[in-house]
Amino acid sequence: MAFHDFLPSLFSGRAVPTGPANKVLFMQDFRGATHPLPRDEAQTPLTRLWVTPSGGEVELKFSSQTRNFKVTERNMIILEHIVARTPGRGHGDEAMTMLAQMADERGVHIGMFMHPIAHKAKSMEELIIWAARYGFEEYNNPAYLFWREPGAAPKRIPRPE
Repeated sequence: MAFHDFLPSLFSGRAVPTGPANKVLFMQDFRGATHPLPRDEAQTPLTRLWVTPSGGEVELKFSSQTRNFKVTERNMIILEHIVARTPGRGHGDEAMTMLAQMADERGVHIGMFMHPIAHKAKSMEELIIWAARYGFEEYNNPAYLFWREPGAAPKRIPRPE
């Protein structure tokens, strides 16, 4: 494996190999940490429910279609949505912390589409600030695609006044 196939992990302090196999390992970890949604709720097998340590429930959906994106990172996953069933209680934060840690450990990049949901609590500005806390950066707008590299440092974006 070439030198550029390794990168530092913030959580383990060791080099983590990157590549297509890591994407598979990430998804295995993800499936092991989550539960399938009931049949009538599930849109795809990649839509899962995570029960947080505090007892909250968060729906997470990954896309199986990464070939349509201009991003060429070979070990990329696309998070289509993350929705806390009870907003405003920190359950989305718990889920994003779990995903970021798993991605860092496996050396996987995360792409995420962000848009506010009408009946939920966060505006687009609040979502951008929220995602930056986990190391996401704007990749492509107006598609609202945000990107997180493994080991990305949290960013502070001041709230608009």
